[in-house]
Amino acid sequence: MSAPSTTRALHQLARLHGIQTAYYDVAHRRRQTSVETLLAVLRALGAPVQSLVDIPAALRERRQALWQRTLEPVVAAWDGELPSMQVRLPSGAADASLSGHLTLETGERQSWQWHGAALPVLEATEVEGTRYVLKRLSLPGELPWGYHRFTLEVWGRAVEALIIAAPLRAYRPPHGHGDRTWGVFLPLYALYSQESWGAGDLSTLEALLAWIAGTGGGVVATLPLLATFLDEPFEPSPYTPVSRLLWNEFYLDVARVPELGKCPSAQALMRSSSFQKEAESLRNLLLVDYRRQMALKRRFLEELSRSCFAEAANRLQALQRPVAQRLLSGPARRWSAA
Repeated sequence: MSAPSTTRALHQLARLHGIQTAYYDVAHRRRQTSVETLLAVLRALGAPVQSLVDIPAALRERRQALWQRTLEPVVAAWDGELPSMQVRLPSGAADASLSGHLTLETGERQSWQWHGAALPVLEATEVEGTRYVLKRLSLPGELPWGYHRFTLEVWGRAVEALIIAAPLRAYRPPHGHGDRTWGVFLPLYALYSQESWGAGDLSTLEALLAWIAGTGGGVVATLPLLATFLDEPFEPSPYTPVSRLLWNEFYLDVARVPELGKCPSAQALMRSSSFQKEAESLRNLLLVDYRRQMALKRRFLEELSRSCFAEAANRLQALQRPVAQRLLSGPARRWSAA
C-alpha cells in the first residue's frame, strides 16, 4: 500500500474510533494530527496497531465490529423526544420479530414489539463475507430528562443502549427576560483565599457570587460539589462521586459551622500552633492536597459533630431533615425497595 493510501486508511480507522484527525487553531490554520499521535491514541483505545503495517487488518476488524454492534451504546434524546434507533442485523435476522423494553430512570417500564420485515431499510452492505442490514426503529412518545435503558431482543439475544434525555438549551433564569448576561466559571477548589485552608470553600464561593452580582454579572458556575472518595480509594474527581444525593464536606467553611462557638475542643484545636502551621502550609502549596486538607477538616468536623449530636435540639433536626428527604425521594429508595 502506498504512503498516501496508508495515510488515508489510518484516518479512516481513526474516524471509525471517533478520533479527530485535524483541527483549526485560533488563527484558523489547519493542524493535522501526526501519524505517531494517531497510532498512540488508537492503541490506547484497544486497536491492534503497532505500526502502519497493521492498519489494513485493523480497519477490516473495526468495520466488522461496528456492523456487529446491533445498537449504538449511547443515544441522545434531545428535549425528551425519543429518537429513531438504528438497528444493525445480519440479513438472516433482518425480518425477525423484535421486542423492546424501555426502563426509565424512575423505574417505570414500557414495552413494544415490531415485525422486522416492516421496518424501513437505511443501508445494506457486506462485511467480511457477511451481509448486514441497517434498519430504523421508531419509539413512540416523549421521555423525561434523565438516564434511561433500552433493551432490544431479537433471535433470543438481548442488547442494551443508554438513552440520555437532555434539554437542547441551558437553563436561563426567569428574571433575565431574554436579555443577555455574563458571568464566570471556575472550579471551586481553585478559588482560595488567605482565610481558606488551601482550596476554595462555600464561603469563598459566596464572596465570588456577591462580587459578580455587584459588578453586574448574573452567572457563577463551578464543577459538581458532590461527595467524593478522599481516603481509600482516593478519587477526588467531581465526575466520579460517591453519591449524587450528598454534598462534599471538603468545601465546608469550618469557621462558620455554628457548633464551633460552643465546642471548646474545636476552639482549642483552631488556636493550636500545629493547626496554624498545617493550614499555612496547605495555603502555600501550588496544587490542592485533598488528603491533607480533608484530614485536617475532619479533625474539626468530628469534634463539631459530637457537639451537635450531644444536644439533639432543633439544629440536629434541621441537618437531618434534608438528608432524609433526599434519601426517601431519590434512587436510594428504589434500591432499598428492590
